[in-house]
Amino acid sequence: RKLIGPLSSIPSLPYLDRYQYRTVFRGLFQFVTSVFLPRRKTPSDTQVWIARLRSGARLRMRKHWLIGGLASLLALAGLVAFIQEGPQEPPESEDLAEAEYPSGQPIAFPHDQHAGSQPGQSNMDCQYCHYSAERSVDAGIPSVSACWGCHQAIPGSNNPEEAAKIQQYIQSGDPIPWVRIYKVADHVHFPHMRHLNAGLECQQCHGEVQELQVLDSRDPAWGGDNMGWCVECHRQPDDTGKAQASTDCTVCHY
Repeated sequence: RKLIGPLSSIPSLPYLDRYQYRTVFRGLFQFVTSVFLPRRKTPSDTQVWIARLRSGARLRMRKHWLIGGLASLLALAGLVAFIQEGPQEPPESEDLAEAEYPSGQPIAFPHDQHAGSQPGQSNMDCQYCHYSAERSVDAGIPSVSACWGCHQAIPGSNNPEEAAKIQQYIQSGDPIPWVRIYKVADHVHFPHMRHLNAGLECQQCHGEVQELQVLDSRDPAWGGDNMGWCVECHRQPDDTGKAQASTDCTVCHY
């Protein structure tokens, strides 16, 4: 439509379709934003790698703290359980064995007759029967055949009926169910070979066993139920004046 009046001198705008209008407005918008709005900085490749490294370091740090925290909680729980644990009760099997065996053992084995040094006694070395004490963690007990190797020729002068029981175990093929008397707690390791190689005698822990008959109870010299007894022995000075053994926790608890 033709303009009338003062506006008639303004030239008319060309006709634009919607696609052309969109192009015009898009250009205007980009011009205005580039002039009046701050330009957003694009991070460089170096900055991106630095950010990734920092993020990875934070994740690793969190992982290490999590693992350390869990390990501390487990150690604390173990320490609490160790402190609260009272004296261990003897296993029920020992009570049943004492009721089943009048002497406290399936065979009334007299230690004094075998290991004693008095006239008429055999004066056998402890390691003749406990053969693995100097080279193993456990002292070991003799097999039935080892006992029978002697007693098929020596019937036993004091109690031949007890020695005859060995033949019954030989014929049945069953081991002799000895009742264990000396035993440390399950969370303690006592390697016999280390103590024997250090020069300790059996009697220092087990008492004068060679003077006892049938073992049905612990000697008063035994202190294996008390950790302080072991620690005090480890702290004793050697020839150089230093502690003869370490008192680090991992020495016995591993």
